[in-house]
Amino acid sequence: MAIPRPGTSQFEAFTTNLAYARKVVDAGRYLAPFQPGRNIWQGAAVQINTWQGGRTAYTDKTLKAQFMSITTRRNKIAHDADLVAGDLKRRRSITEPDVTDAINWIDRIALAVAHVLDE
Repeated sequence: MAIPRPGTSQFEAFTTNLAYARKVVDAGRYLAPFQPGRNIWQGAAVQINTWQGGRTAYTDKTLKAQFMSITTRRNKIAHDADLVAGDLKRRRSITEPDVTDAINWIDRIALAVAHVLDE
């Protein structure tokens, strides 16, 4: 993924997403102060793989990527009116299954992180 140029709305959304993802992980670290060096994302990925009966092979990186894709789309909706880049008349398509899938992923990730922090 190429990093957008500074001064653009894409750059602002990009940096906002990175900061948000880092804050989520940092919040988990604050909640688990007696477990230094613990990779919360990796633990959450392992938990999701377990819940899926071993049919998935998520890692901390792939789980973060899933989370970032959801937050990126959310920011496009909230900050850019979900417009297609360079076209002020067209919006990106979104379906009810897309929304349901995003909500399910947010729930899954939150539950997995909570499970890891509760161990």
